Amino acid sequence: MKKTFVVLTAIVFTLLALKSKDPQVAPAFASSASAKFRPDLARSGKMVLKASSAYTYYLPMVVNSEFIPVWGALGLKGIDVQTLAFDPITPSVMYAGTDGQGIYKSFDFGSTWSQMSSGLPVSSTAYIIAVDPDVPQKLYAALSTYPRFYYSENSGQSWIPGDGLQHLIGALLPYPGTSGRLLVGVGQFELSGGQLFRSDTGGLSWTEVLSKQVSARSIVASFQEPSLIYAGGRGIYRSQDGGDTWLQVAADMSDLQVWDIALNPDDRLAAYAATNAGILKTTNGGDDWSSWGSGLPSNDIRKLQINSLHPTVQYAAFYLSGVYSSLDEGNHWRSMNQGLGEMYVNDLLLDASGTRLYAATPDGIWAAVLVNGD
Repeated sequence: MKKTFVVLTAIVFTLLALKSKDPQVAPAFASSASAKFRPDLARSGKMVLKASSAYTYYLPMVVNSEFIPVWGALGLKGIDVQTLAFDPITPSVMYAGTDGQGIYKSFDFGSTWSQMSSGLPVSSTAYIIAVDPDVPQKLYAALSTYPRFYYSENSGQSWIPGDGLQHLIGALLPYPGTSGRLLVGVGQFELSGGQLFRSDTGGLSWTEVLSKQVSARSIVASFQEPSLIYAGGRGIYRSQDGGDTWLQVAADMSDLQVWDIALNPDDRLAAYAATNAGILKTTNGGDDWSSWGSGLPSNDIRKLQINSLHPTVQYAAFYLSGVYSSLDEGNHWRSMNQGLGEMYVNDLLLDASGTRLYAATPDGIWAAVLVNGD
């Protein structure tokens, strides 16, 4: 009875919205390639079903009182988008790194984009972009060609090469609280290399801090205790002094490939690792890890995101299976691929409000509007 009531309510609301003359009631998603995804309207809840000769718009489905997010094409259609980053101060500002077309910037939550590649090599591939959390005008980028590392001091308007790193950069972390301090892992797909380096000069010089072949793909610092840092690649390593010294944790995991590490914002000892053996979880600061979660389509998880406002809500991106979500801290997972036009997800990013999820794919950027972090 409850389900029937909810569905009928949605239908009645839709029919009433069709007759509305309110100019503020407008669609958020559209089936036409020329139509724009409207995060502002989606965020306000003013999403209606509207048919015209040009477009067809869709109201998100309601089933068993649960909102099912629907993806919509956002921008850079047809471009292989490798990575996404937000400005931590101005959430409407986003950056996108692409394969062969450099770096783009958006000022309106990703609705429109402008190329920001001055100073970068022609047809460059930027597969990592990081924004300095303390000075957001400073940006850092990893490229697939030499020089490997570039930085910008004017919000991406121009780019300058840093000191040369010989190997591909697999992970890049601007250290919170100390502008200009960076940690990188190199040797992404190479047999040699694999070390961790630190820079205290914004990338103008580097110091090796771990000589082992980690080949890190993720470096993250604790929200509550930034001196606690994890690096994941060939196994998992931990630093408790801001990246000066490192110790391998869970030595029996050294054969695993770790793609991403996500931290629980409410518990400094809880962390999750996306590996080629599925999701692993620690509740004691990385000393012990155990398999976690059911309902995932495969073990090939590339990205994890945790809602900072509702840490029980988590998202996972897969190599060929799109995006899955969990409402119980990653214990159970469900598909959320409705409307997602590309199942190969390069990067997954949740905005600070926890209401919009972005997927970077070989066919541009897709966005899903969430309700209460669902």
